[in-house]
Amino acid sequence: MRSAKSWLFCALCFLLLSARLGAITLKIGSLVPSGSPWDRALRTIAAEWTRLSDGLLSVRIYPAGVAGDEPDMVRKVRIGQLDAAMITMSGLQRIFNGVKTLSFPLFVSSDKELDYVLDKMRPFFRERA
Repeated sequence: MRSAKSWLFCALCFLLLSARLGAITLKIGSLVPSGSPWDRALRTIAAEWTRLSDGLLSVRIYPAGVAGDEPDMVRKVRIGQLDAAMITMSGLQRIFNGVKTLSFPLFVSSDKELDYVLDKMRPFFRERA
């Protein structure tokens, strides 16, 4: 989980640096139902990003499939209608089937192990992306 938070923080910093001239709004699509624990977690992250950026970044969330199903959201990210999408492993597999290796039960048991596996697999993923 810590590596995911680090990645999110780095992404936020990059976005803020690239938008020095003014405020930006991130548009994020999601299939999770409004008010669900996952939706609340995403909204908490969005509020924290807005706070950390002193209001330079705001996040507009499209929950419950409002932005379409997973293939629709991936397409919208590719054409710039969405900036990001929360998708499942099944959705990720449609983009790159190799990601399936990270979803096997008990394959990885800690963030440290995940970081190690990702470091070792990075060349494989890059070669096939």
